[in-house]
Amino acid sequence: MIEIKNKLKEYNNFQECIIEDIVFSDFGTSVSISFDYIWINEKELRKNLDEKHIVTLKFFLVNKFLMENELSKVLVDSPNSMNWGINEISKINIIESVNKMFYTVEIIWESKRKIVLEFKGFILS
Repeated sequence: MIEIKNKLKEYNNFQECIIEDIVFSDFGTSVSISFDYIWINEKELRKNLDEKHIVTLKFFLVNKFLMENELSKVLVDSPNSMNWGINEISKINIIESVNKMFYTVEIIWESKRKIVLEFKGFILS
């Protein structure tokens, strides 16, 4: 678990980054989540934010994938008000997994949205 935390920390826990794509593969046992990565280092944003810099986390042997998408009343009443800001990540946490064979990651938005993913391994590309 420490290795995963350290790797995410290298990428600033994807704070303020935008999820661009979620893809299920390998007969539904793998999940790839692609982010528009905005950082140069922990404190400095890229200058060319208009150009996408895609970084993908691919999770293998996914035991659980749960997405909570509690949209605000404003978005439900006015879906045309949706923009990139709804997909801006607050941070990614590694949390204790109930099942000791797997790791659990929690992707949290600034709004009432999150993904909980239980997995065996991952790569970052």
